[in-house]
Formats: sequence, C-alpha cells, structure tokens
Amino acid sequence: MSSNFEANNNNNGEKQLVCVTGAGGFIGSWVVKELLIRGYHVRGTARDPADSKNAHLLELEGAEERLSLCRADVLDAASLRAAFSGCHGVFHVASPVSNDPDLVPVAVEGTRNVINAAADMGVRRVVFTSSYGAVHMNPNRSPDAVLDETCWSDYEFCKQTDNLYCCAKMMAEMTATEEASKRGLELAVVVPSMTMGPMLQQTLNFSSNHVARYLMGTKKSYPNAVAAYVDVRDVARYLMGTKKSYPNAVAAYVDVRDVARAHVLVYERPDARGRYLCIGTVLHRAELLRMLRDLFPQYPATAKCEDDGKPMAKPYKFSNQRLKDLGLEFTPLRKSLHEAVLCMQQKSHLPLIYPVPKLRSPSIYALSGEGEGEVDSRASEDDDRERGKRLERASTMSSNNSMEANNGNNNGDDEKKQEQVVCVTGAGGFIGSWVVKELLLRGYRVRGTARDPRKNAHLLALEGAEERLTLCRADVLDFASLRAAFAGCHGVFHIASPVSKDPNLVPVAIEGTRNVMKAAADMGVRRVVFTSSYGAVHMNPNRSPDAVLDESCWSDPEFCQREDIYCYAKMMAEKTATEEASRRRLQLAVVVPCVTVGPILQPSVNFSCHHVVRYLTGAAATYPNAVAAYADVRDVARAHVLVYENHGARGRYLCIGTDEGNQMVKPYKFSNQRLRDLGLEFTPLRKSLHEAIECLQRKGHLPVVTVAQQRACFSASPSSSPNMSSISKANDNNGDQKRQQQQPQQLVCVTGAGGFIGSWVVRELLLRGYRVRATVRDPADRKNAHLLALEGADERLSLRRADVLDFDGLLAVFAGCHGVFHVACPLSNRDPELMAVAVEGTRNVMKAAADMGVRRVVFTSSYGAVHMNPNRSPDAVLDETCWSDPEFCRQKDMYCYAKTMAEMAATEEAAKRGLELAVVVPSMTMGPMLQRALNLSSTHVANYLTGAKKSYPNAVAAYVDVRDVARAHALVYERHDARGRYLCIGAVLHRAQLLQMLMDLFPQYTIAAKCDDKGKPMVKPYEFSNQRLKDLGLEFTPLRKSLYDAVMCMQRNGHLPVVLP
Repeated sequence: MSSNFEANNNNNGEKQLVCVTGAGGFIGSWVVKELLIRGYHVRGTARDPADSKNAHLLELEGAEERLSLCRADVLDAASLRAAFSGCHGVFHVASPVSNDPDLVPVAVEGTRNVINAAADMGVRRVVFTSSYGAVHMNPNRSPDAVLDETCWSDYEFCKQTDNLYCCAKMMAEMTATEEASKRGLELAVVVPSMTMGPMLQQTLNFSSNHVARYLMGTKKSYPNAVAAYVDVRDVARYLMGTKKSYPNAVAAYVDVRDVARAHVLVYERPDARGRYLCIGTVLHRAELLRMLRDLFPQYPATAKCEDDGKPMAKPYKFSNQRLKDLGLEFTPLRKSLHEAVLCMQQKSHLPLIYPVPKLRSPSIYALSGEGEGEVDSRASEDDDRERGKRLERASTMSSNNSMEANNGNNNGDDEKKQEQVVCVTGAGGFIGSWVVKELLLRGYRVRGTARDPRKNAHLLALEGAEERLTLCRADVLDFASLRAAFAGCHGVFHIASPVSKDPNLVPVAIEGTRNVMKAAADMGVRRVVFTSSYGAVHMNPNRSPDAVLDESCWSDPEFCQREDIYCYAKMMAEKTATEEASRRRLQLAVVVPCVTVGPILQPSVNFSCHHVVRYLTGAAATYPNAVAAYADVRDVARAHVLVYENHGARGRYLCIGTDEGNQMVKPYKFSNQRLRDLGLEFTPLRKSLHEAIECLQRKGHLPVVTVAQQRACFSASPSSSPNMSSISKANDNNGDQKRQQQQPQQLVCVTGAGGFIGSWVVRELLLRGYRVRATVRDPADRKNAHLLALEGADERLSLRRADVLDFDGLLAVFAGCHGVFHVACPLSNRDPELMAVAVEGTRNVMKAAADMGVRRVVFTSSYGAVHMNPNRSPDAVLDETCWSDPEFCRQKDMYCYAKTMAEMAATEEAAKRGLELAVVVPSMTMGPMLQRALNLSSTHVANYLTGAKKSYPNAVAAYVDVRDVARAHALVYERHDARGRYLCIGAVLHRAQLLQMLMDLFPQYTIAAKCDDKGKPMVKPYEFSNQRLKDLGLEFTPLRKSLYDAVMCMQRNGHLPVVLP
C-alpha cells in the first residue's frame, strides 16, 4: 500500500492518510494540527472519540474535511489494526504521564502492539514520541558531557529514585527500536524535553499546573535535585501559588509547537532514522521563575529555593543539531511561557489577575484591579516571599471596599459592578442559568462553573456573555478546582446541587458545600449566597397546619431521611454552609426557593417542568391531594442578586410566590416578607406557567396541539381527560393516508442517532417530513455534525443529550413525541456495559416512552437474535419465527446474546405497558456512511481491501443495505397495524462470493483469495424470507451496489487509500 510513499512524501501530503495515537493530548493535539496544516488526511485515535475532551480536535482548521477520530487502545491490538488500516504512516504519541507502577508494562506492551499493528497493516514509517527522561537520568554522566542522541538514562537509577515514567519511556523506546528492526519498519524517534506552550485541549496538562503554583506563591521552597520536572501544569501551580518553593535544579525545555513540527519534519524526510533530541534551552528553575515574574508581576510567584545556601546547580550542555539540520528553528522559552499563561487564562484554568497601582503599603496585588498608584519596583526578594499573604489581604480589602461602597446606593453604578467578578456554581442548571443571566444584566463579570463547560452553550448566548462571562471546569468534590474557579472573585453563588433520590446525594451535598465554603474563604471571598430548598423548611409532620411558614422553620431530619432524601440532603447542606460560614467569618445569605417554575434557558427539561409536561401529555393520569408552594425562576434569580447586593443581608430568605387556595386541602400560610422588604415583587403563578409552556413548545419538549385536535380528542373520549394518546388516536382514525398527510405535524425521537444505522434513519424521517429529536451522548461533539448537515435538519432536527441508562434523561427527550425509534446499542463484544446498556437501557426506553404518552416504538434488533442456533436445520427457512439460542450466544457471542435479551425485554415491556411495538431485524449492514467514523461492517471491507486480512473464513452471512434498513424503520412505523418482527435481509452468500464481488468492482486492490480451511466443503448459504417487508413495499438494494457505494464513501472520507487500477 506504500509503494508511492517516497515519491509523495514531500509534495503530496494532502493525498496521504496518517494516524496519530493519543491525538487528544497536549503534544498529540499539536501534531494533529501541524499535519492538517500541511495537507495530510489524519486519523486520530482516542479511548473514547465521543468524549467532549476531544472536541477541540474537530475545530482545527481542515478537520472537517481531513480528520476522523476512531476508538483505539494501545493494549487492544485489533483496535490498532483497524485504526492503521490504509495509513501511510503512524505517529505514536500516546503515553500517560504518571508514576503508576503499572505504567512500565503498559508502555512497553502498548508500544509493541503499535509497531506490530503498523507492520501488519502495511505501514512503512513510524514516528515514536520518547522523552528526555530516557536520555538524561544518569548519575554517572559527567557534568561537562554534552547531552545528545547517544545518551541513555540509567534504568536502575530511575527505578531506585521512583522515576517510573522515565523507566517506562526508556523501555518503550527500546521496544519500538527492537520491533521496528524486526519488522522492517522505518522508525524515527523524537525525544522532547519538558514541553511548554499554549494548549489546544481543554484540560490542564502536567506542566502548566506547576507554574501557576509558583506564581500564586503557594509553593514556598525547592529541593536540591539533579533535575526536577516542570511542564504546563507546573506553570499553573507556580502562578496560582500552590507551589511554595522551587528546586535547586536545572531542566531542559522546548515549545510544544516545535515538538509537533519536529514530528512532521522527521516523517517527511525519508532518510530520517533513529533519535532526534528536541530541546530548546536548559536553565535553572530560578531563571524560569524570574522569567515568569518579569512577564506576570501581578502574581505572587515564589522566590524561595528549597535548599537555600547550597551552590546553584549548573545547566548542562546539550545538542539539538540533528533537528536544526532538518530546518527546525526553536521558539524562545519566554514566548512559550507567555503564551502558555495567556492560554490558561483564556480557558479559565488561571484567574485573570490585574496589576494594582502603588498603594501606601507597597507591593500589594489585587485580583479585582481596584486601587490607585503603581507597584513598588524596588521590592526585595524577601518582599516577594510574602506576596501570597499580601495577595489574600489585598483581595479581602478590595472586597470590603466594594461591599461598603455599594451598600449605600444599592451596589453603586454599573461601572463598579463591571469591576466585580462573581462565581456561580452549577451555572448551567435551571436556576443557575437564570442567576447568570440576572448578574450579566446587572453588569457583573461572571465566572460560571460546570463539570463540562462545553455542554452549556446556552449561557454563551446570553446578553453580555461575550464580554463578561467565562465558563470554567469545576466539581464541588474537587477542592483544587474550586480554588481555581474562585480566585479573584468578590462573591460566590453556590447553586450546584443534583435533584435526585440517590442515597449518595447526602454526602455529596454536605462535602461539596463544605468544599465551596472553604475554597471561598481560602481565596479571599467575603460573601456567599447559598441556594437551599423549601424541602429544608416545610417537611415537619409536627408543624401545626395554622402555623406560618417562615425563615425560622426547619424540616424534621429523621422524617426527611425516611421520606425524602433530597430534602434531607438540602437541609444538611444548608446547616453545613451556616456552620462553615460562621467558622470562617464569611458573610452568608441563604435563598430558600420552593417548587420553581417558569421558562427554561437550558436545552434540557428540568425536574419541575418535567412534571408540567407529564400532566399536559397525559403521562400523569392522576394528581395527588396535596398542596405545594411555587415561585417563578426569574424571581428566584432576582432574590439571589438582591441578597448579594444588600450588604446587611444575612441568614435565610424564603422565596415563595403564591398563596393561591385549594378547595380540597387547605394551603399552609407562609411569609415572604424578608424578600419583599428588599424590593422583590413576585410573579403571578399563572404567568409563570403560561410562559413555561410556551417555552417548552418552542424548544420542542411539548407538541403544539391545535384547538381542532383538542376537540377531536374530546369527541373521541368524552368521558376522559384529554391527553396526547387520545389525540394520537383521533389522528389515526382515518388510516394510514391521513397519517402521512399529518407527518409534518409529528415529532419522533431516534436514540443512537449518530451511529451508522441511526444516521440513515434520521435522514429518512427528515425526507418524509417528520420533526426529529435525535439523542446522542454529547450533542456538542463534532462527530454528530453530519446530522445537522442533512436536508431538512435546519428546520426539523434537534439534537439532545441522553443516555439509555439515565431514565430521567429519556423522559425529558421523549416528552411530546408521537413515536420513538430505539436504535442505540454498542456494537462490541468487549464493552463491559454491553449487557446493561442493551437490556436495562431497552427497558428504560420502553418505560419512559409509555410514561410520556408515546404510542408507537420501533426497536432495532439484529439477525444475531435470529440465526445463532446450532440446532436449526440447514434446510430450514430463516424467518421472523426463528430465535437464537440464548445459552449458545452467551458462550459464543455476547453481542448476539445482548440483542436477543434486549429484544425479549422490549417485547415484554411493550405488552406490559400497552405500547405498539414493531421490531426491525437487520442482518450485516453495508453501504455508504453518513457519519465520519468507520463502522464495523465498513472496517471489515476495508481490512480485505488493504490486505490486513490475509484469508477469509469458510462461512456464509446475510447482508442488507443500510438505506433499506432505514426505509424499513419508517415503513413499519407508518403502517398502523405493523406489529412484531420484520426480518431485513437482502442477500445471503458465502464470504468467497462477497470477496469476488469486491475483486470485480475494485481489481486494483490486493484482496485475500485464501480460505481459512481450504479443502473442506464450502458452507452453503441458507434460505431466508423477507416477505413481510416486501409486503410493505420495500425493494431491496443489490449487494453489489451496496459494496460499491461503501468503498467509494470510504475513499472520499480518507478511510481507504485511493489506489488507481
């Protein structure tokens, strides 16, 4: 496959497909970027391509046309062979930075797998990323020796000093060299030193953290060491002050962009072999810190060495001449550091700290930018050592000043507000989103925390967000992430709290709240607003019905623990917040909202709106004889800001907006006077409900039901309440013709919409005029972008986050849907979640569909649930009555077992819940792909065409075109009386016949012509029946056409090299 490699190497990069392992990491991301810039087609491997942490790769220039991500693990040789299929070259970058004792065998075995898989797939050239940890760790090296490519670390020394990472890299590099020699591969090794510079990925890598700790002054001293490692995470640690000191050590540094360029340079140079030392400079840690202080004087970077008084370690000599000879010019370290810090600030890994002009007390730094004068440039190193303490005092002073100045005039003018940074935890939730919106409208600069900032795009669309909102990753159980998020903030709004009945909720709520309060105090925050719940107020069976519910009331802990774990968790969290605030002298105000209703800003349906949807769709057939307190979400958000801006506001503020009566149970009395005294006017509940429902309709969570449909519903069921099921029945009364006329009015949901079959089902439904809600694990992931490019997608397609194991998530996405197509299922025998996802996930789908008033479900089974029966006669006709033998499947093929059990579960639940169920049973599915990633059947075809498979089995299989499978789904859905199984098979033939077709269509490829058990009788194809689908009007596509279109598609997408006849 690589015969034209050298001819194309320098001039035709755009025609080459190369693979990068560990593509989502710090170095890997830049290697991918460099390759795309140079015109290559790139296949990046990751453990989970769907993980949003790899989304940055899909945003690179050229990624849309020339980048694909695929799942691979270096310990899984089969996945590597699939990833390397059709590739000209491989860049093996993947390697964890860790001192885990298991790292050495993982690194060695993983590297061996990579080299062997590359050789197996016809790859000629591999670039391996080593580390200067494999070069310089040798205590016997003379201090005057020049460090170059001939140097090796001492393995025993690395092991004794617990430098397991260096051990792993050294052994991995030796393994790569040995295997490459054995397999005849061309191997070039890039040996980078400590790698600095801006990040492309969202997560903080190893080196940045350390620098932040030094700059913020929390690292106070350093050890006397031969070499101490620092990378981009180190930068962050120096800056944030979590490193209090620096070591008396020297280290070698290089810019990450130079490392990426080095990889491509050695790849493109056909004669480049062996090691290439990638070092830009070697210097003492004190010099590194001096650079940081010069560049960012506003941070309290440490000036203390861990072994002060001892002779300073001297930088060693090194040679980077081999890379210079290839034309690499190294980036100055000063530039690398500057851009690394700016990048961390942009990504919210570092607070944006402004230098403060000179005050009466010299050398004071503030996080807010408030104050006058200039910093005293004559501050001594002794002064520098105390910067961490002064920083905390300065931020406290600025908080004090702003609070007191704002107290007299309701927080002053907008100019002062714009100088204030406040942090909102759980910013992407129902209440959190509105609090962010309210703060932005009032002129604050807002830092919103989320577990995954990329999932909260709705916040970035708010007015003022572009100029004054940043999102940062934080978790309330991760204390360090909270400190980083709160750095430089005047106030914190702690809203984050899951609404759940999980017993683990209590420790999470308590510990998370404790972490928030501690982190706020540590970072000099003066004022915290905590979001409690009226579940912490009203749950007391001993409270008199005539008592007025106010801020003095508390729920009964034991009663809550028995009856409602959420209320118990909120109550204990509030008590924890109060206790910690008192201990740490924080100003604490607590907003206690009741059931919160109103329009949603976030894309998903929250808990209270979910209840409204259930009543409107008829999923909740009855209602309880009970009263509840309600408040508008906008009033709750305003309450948060009001108590924050009123300097004297302390303690609890009950946020209840309605006192409307109920004739059946007398509502309790309550007082919301404390918030009224602050100027809050409550929104009428009628208005809240009206705007909530309109919002749910706009976002597609509720169908827009016309008056005519309501009348049809009442006339069809005069004795019952109107619901979506009866509306659906009224619509179906005139048969299938009328159903098709009403298709544009119908909303249907497709699970697993981003997959091979799911994508084509979505396309088919859009072409037929349906409104489609497609579920995926991460709608923001670019791997699902192909769905948004489909015809009709702009007007009639929405992507939603859902997981079949998350029942509440399914309820939200099925709300308002007429039908559900359950396609989602992992296609793997190794996936440990396969059985849970297949069986429990299917059960969840059926239950959620029934709960949300869905009438009709189409389930995607597999012919693995039909033909896997060793007792079936070879002369028997395979049809819908056939079932695989579960025990036989469990022993031989877990995927077939999972699909068999899942189909049985679907059938059982449908019967139990009164759902109309049709099951499509496709065989091996072929044809062109809509998605970017290579699916399983296409991988098999590619393996035969590239020569990765040297022989074929003596076996038969059933095949069908993916477009026929999609049409089958739509046909059984639209046919009102379609029930049960529909076998979707286009042809059954021997593997030799399949390969003969491929050889006829694509003679230019070298395709295996050898059978695994040559000499034995050829297995005969079995008979089958697809009559049920033919009766519905489905005409099957010839397999020859399916194969041709599949191969052409893989060539266009760069999964197969274009080989000319």
